[in-house]
Amino acid sequence: SKLSWLNDCNEEQVAIHSNAHPISFGQLRHLILRMANLLLHFQDTAPEHTNPHRSFLDQHRVLCLLPASAALIVAQMGATAAGSLLCVGLPEDPDEKRTERLKSFDPDLVIVTASTWGRLLTSHPELEHRHALIIGDACDEADLDEFLDSFPEAPELPPFEPGRPAYVVYTSGSSGEPK
Repeated sequence: SKLSWLNDCNEEQVAIHSNAHPISFGQLRHLILRMANLLLHFQDTAPEHTNPHRSFLDQHRVLCLLPASAALIVAQMGATAAGSLLCVGLPEDPDEKRTERLKSFDPDLVIVTASTWGRLLTSHPELEHRHALIIGDACDEADLDEFLDSFPEAPELPPFEPGRPAYVVYTSGSSGEPK
């Protein structure tokens, strides 16, 4: 439901003007859904995610260390759609500040460029045990495609039919209790 506004946009209309070429709303929707699916996979591997009594502190955490780019937009919207807590590091932040943010936020997953991750690991080898999704430094659609192609695509949802009812359970972000 967080991405339903994308369905109302003309698929051919430009959503993002990038250095390489524009990204249409149709392409953006496809990239965001793939990113959200990828993040949901990582949520399932976090033991706290399956805890029915989890609190705000147990939410799946994603730290995004990407420059302003198509990849940053897709990562942010994918994390929002997947229900992850998101912290964004700014490109102008020095590596020490990024490392500090990494340690204080304690993310389950870091989305980062190859060069930034390499610099952080060189100065702080203890970070090597962190789960990191590494995107090419250009962070454009080609880098996103290459990155997302390295993971299997989500299966297509079956078509909506009256004989196949579906339900949605809304839960509290702080208590995890159904509303």
